[in-house]
Amino acid sequence: MIVSRFKPSQAKSTTASVLMIVLVGLGITCLIIGTFMSLSSQRSLVSARSLAWNDAMPVAEAGLEEALTQIQYAMPPTNGWTLTNNIYTKTRASPFNDTNVYYVANILNTNPPIITVTGFVHSPLDGGYIYRTIQVNTKQPGRFPYGVLSKGLITLSGSSRLDSFASCDPNYSTNGAYDPAKAHDQIKLASLSSATPAIKVGTGKILGYVDTSAGGTVTYGSSGSVGDAGWVNGGTAGFESGHVSSDMNISISDATTPYTFGTAPLLTNFTYNATNYGVTLTATTNYYNGSFSYISQSTKAMLVTNQASFYVVGSFTISGSGFSYIAPGGTLTLYVGTTNAAGNDSVTISGGGIANGTGNAANFSIICLPSVKTVTYSGSAQFVGTLYAPEANLTMSGSADGVGALVANTVTMSGGMNFHYDECLGSGSGFLKYIVLSWKEL
Repeated sequence: MIVSRFKPSQAKSTTASVLMIVLVGLGITCLIIGTFMSLSSQRSLVSARSLAWNDAMPVAEAGLEEALTQIQYAMPPTNGWTLTNNIYTKTRASPFNDTNVYYVANILNTNPPIITVTGFVHSPLDGGYIYRTIQVNTKQPGRFPYGVLSKGLITLSGSSRLDSFASCDPNYSTNGAYDPAKAHDQIKLASLSSATPAIKVGTGKILGYVDTSAGGTVTYGSSGSVGDAGWVNGGTAGFESGHVSSDMNISISDATTPYTFGTAPLLTNFTYNATNYGVTLTATTNYYNGSFSYISQSTKAMLVTNQASFYVVGSFTISGSGFSYIAPGGTLTLYVGTTNAAGNDSVTISGGGIANGTGNAANFSIICLPSVKTVTYSGSAQFVGTLYAPEANLTMSGSADGVGALVANTVTMSGGMNFHYDECLGSGSGFLKYIVLSWKEL
């Protein structure tokens, strides 16, 4: 019989092997636990960083809102903005009452301004800040979001027809001009008056909307009509539901002096397309200190062939056989009057009127300063342009239509004069100085 025995050295070896296996197992377990905890920690940090990254955008947007608000009220900015290298800057700490965030807003001093804002959020990784930057380009909207806007009474007499078109949209114009076959029904007549009535439609036809201030009323005659194309063209009298309201709440600012000197208009005989003109505007800024009347010129006509402005410091008159012609390629901005609110200047355009050869209302503007109290247009030529005369009582009459947009103290259209609002002159709402053109993240 053979007897097997463990020697002491063998027992010690077996114990050591078991201990080694246990230690290796414990090491692997610790490594797994450590790796898991590290991954969990990293995941938490990544999640926190992602949250901070997302939070940085509304912080930047808050700065954008402040910058946009600022440029509506004052440009150059006020209220704590500093100017360095033609850039206005403002830093606001703890917006939303959160000490972990802040933003830096910059307004580039150009016209229109460019806004760049960076929003900062405290970083959970290194104690620094995570940031995101946005940049917004702005533009100046049209001054005419309404076809006809007045401070006081708007009166239509005769069978005037008021509608709209869009010179920038071939669906609602032909080569940029009003086309009755493509007329649209989006004109708005708006009065800031709360009187009874604030708007007298009479027997007029309005393919669009009317609006007054709170308490103001709108009246109409036996065949007067306000509504969409189907309503008006269908011969329905009265007001279509949703086309009359009383919630106007805006302000109309007075025009200011554009400049105080310039080139005097050239008084000479000039032939253009076989027509002699006694007045030509050859400079970009033309200036006449006093009242200006075409009737004083031998040929009683004015020609504009370039991009010109003309400031008449007094009254402006076209009458008799007088007329003005804006040639294709030309533009004219006519300023009339002074900032003296007690003045009594006027704009009177009759006779041949002002013929806008460009066919685009955006190429001809009449801007009246506070001294101008009356504007009368009865010329035989179609009025294609815009009028901004917030202190003047406007009367338009005659067989020629009006095309463009109007702002005045009161408005009277008589003799069945029609008016066609160019929707492309307006921004759609309000009198904002600047609106957002484009937005991007840098």
